[in-house]
Amino acid sequence: MKIKKYREYLYGIFSTLAFAFLTSYYTLNSSPQYLTLPKHDSSMFQYFGMAMDQGRVIYRDIFDHKGPFLFFINYIAEIIGNNGLFIVEFLFLFLFLFFVYKTSLLKLNVFLSILLSGAISLFLPVLLEGGNLSEEYALLPISIALYLFSKYYIHGLKYWEITIIGITFALTLFLRVNMISVWAGFILIILIEYLIKKDFKRIYIDGSFFVLGALIIIVPTIIYLVINNALGDAIYQNITYNFTYIDSFSLPFRELFSELFLNPVLVSFFVIYSIYIYESEVSFFDFGLHLSTIISLLSVIISRREYLHYLTVLIPLVAIYLIGIFYRSSILEDKKINNVIKSVLATGVLLSPIALYNYNYVYHTSNLTDPINQNKVETVKKL
Repeated sequence: MKIKKYREYLYGIFSTLAFAFLTSYYTLNSSPQYLTLPKHDSSMFQYFGMAMDQGRVIYRDIFDHKGPFLFFINYIAEIIGNNGLFIVEFLFLFLFLFFVYKTSLLKLNVFLSILLSGAISLFLPVLLEGGNLSEEYALLPISIALYLFSKYYIHGLKYWEITIIGITFALTLFLRVNMISVWAGFILIILIEYLIKKDFKRIYIDGSFFVLGALIIIVPTIIYLVINNALGDAIYQNITYNFTYIDSFSLPFRELFSELFLNPVLVSFFVIYSIYIYESEVSFFDFGLHLSTIISLLSVIISRREYLHYLTVLIPLVAIYLIGIFYRSSILEDKKINNVIKSVLATGVLLSPIALYNYNYVYHTSNLTDPINQNKVETVKKL
């Protein structure tokens, strides 16, 4: 049994390493093979990492309305040095895909789990938009939380695992507040489930370990901000200013719908979601999953901006829907259907390097051939 488990982990590590490397190397602006300038947000975050390395304090000395965890990530990348950002982004994507694989193993065999993690990696190139954005880093804590929520409904959780859910919640909260939909959806449904069962003891115990996990991240962060006299600035920039930012610019809903909701990536998500709903059974887990999805979509709609990377947080949810679809298909008696599904998935994974290469060519060639960007790159080469 231990040998089988060991092999499953080895297969998962090697396959997700390969998928993460292909995605990182061919689509991220931080990739060593490119000399392209990062986009606006990414360049600011890198600057903040450099500023922190020079002793500056976030929020007090540098202004931005994103969460502190994003700046600490770029600070770590700056400390690493050459290709530090690429290494950090690669590790985040690898661990994200590995937890997609682990979640798949709760219901599927190794073969289908590898194929599914490969299929999920195909959603990343377009939605990452060059990388180093808060949504990219949120993929890991969201996938860990979804793995644990899934495990809760299959095997139950130990107290330390509930603490991990609290930690992932706080990390995501400190990336961007509107990305906590998975915790909001599942915790609300679990709370309702406990109330129906009148299991008040479980509410107290599980809630305490969840809060403990959150405080493990929140308390040191607040201490850092208080010591550096930056807490007031952090509250203003993360809360007060964010409300102003939301109202400052927004697309009409008709334009938002055409720009974002008719995007092929989101259309494919709705197709997957529709198939899952058609075959799903009524359960507390499904209620939590659907509520998380609704809250995620509402957060995109409320922002009223057409940025594709806002949809990145849907990818872990897509993984759960695909796991459910593949599981129901794998238990069908008709083996021919299973073979068709496996063939389609295998083809998709085999074509992923080509898909990544095509995206790389279109995205980075257009960047380099743009006259303004070309002049900037030439300037960088001279430095």
